[in-house]
Amino acid sequence: MDRLRHRYLSYFAAAFDHRSIGAAAQAMPVSHPAMSKAIARLEEQLGVQLFERESSGLRPTKFANELRRQAQVVLDGLRNFNAALENLLHGSSGELQLGIGPGLSFSFFPSILSKLISLYPQLRFRVNVGVRDTLLPLLEDGRLDVWIGSVDGLSSMTDYCVDECGEVEMTAYCAKD
Repeated sequence: MDRLRHRYLSYFAAAFDHRSIGAAAQAMPVSHPAMSKAIARLEEQLGVQLFERESSGLRPTKFANELRRQAQVVLDGLRNFNAALENLLHGSSGELQLGIGPGLSFSFFPSILSKLISLYPQLRFRVNVGVRDTLLPLLEDGRLDVWIGSVDGLSSMTDYCVDECGEVEMTAYCAKD
């Protein structure tokens, strides 16, 4: 059996829900012939009749009822995946690996982390506390996304985005990408 196409499942779900090719076509929006052809191809591919065509509209068969249940799971999964992907692309979900020195971890960083958590509730924060000699190699090989540390002796880090953190003599470093 060939792969089911997402588009065919979406069209089928619309036809099932609206009980009409015309109303389903308007809801998607696609042309009436495109909707009709997609449903016919899906029926051919599955080897079953999904709808009884009646003058009052479409009447789902037992195959359509089962496919609708299964299609809902697939379509919901795709919708959830697309939302998660969108969040990852825009930085509003996923995981952010932070590196911070021991002194900062007890001073101003807890309030910053609290603010970040409230701004990005879907984003998980992993905080690595350590000294510069331990955290800087993690940043360099990509195991840290951001390192917040002292600016002493590091002004030549041109491979990183660098931003001073307020009036404190600290700087945030992250990879340019």
